[in-house]
Amino acid sequence: MLYFLVAAATIHLNNAARGIATVWPPNAILLALLLPRERHAWWPVLFAGFVGNALANLVTRGTITAPMLFGLANILEVAIAAYGLRRSGNLTAILRNPTSVWAFMGWAGVAAPATAGLLGALTAVVLYDAPFLPSLATWFVADGLGLLIV
Repeated sequence: MLYFLVAAATIHLNNAARGIATVWPPNAILLALLLPRERHAWWPVLFAGFVGNALANLVTRGTITAPMLFGLANILEVAIAAYGLRRSGNLTAILRNPTSVWAFMGWAGVAAPATAGLLGALTAVVLYDAPFLPSLATWFVADGLGLLIV
């Protein structure tokens, strides 16, 4: 429910009904929920996030195709960030020393949004006739900042 509310508010406040939001904090909520869980317990959180994302996009955009594809891209992003951070070291020490900060910045701020951004940008190109590189750059910056800041 929290993901849905934050996602819908973000889309509305960013005036992103026909494209990619300029900042995307909802994925940080899912990342925070995944990190303390073992991987086998991620599926309910990821599914709830996907549903919240799809509903927020459906309510604000009025279509089902984009919500499904943007939802998949966002869930992929969160899963990549969580997987990478869990593999990179002690989860109780995230952001407590320079090494963990670099790992967090690398996974949450670069690798995850860059990978998921490919699907997000492709969705924007196909469904909204948006240019690919600007869409990819917007996704990368918006989602990376959302994960890093929130």
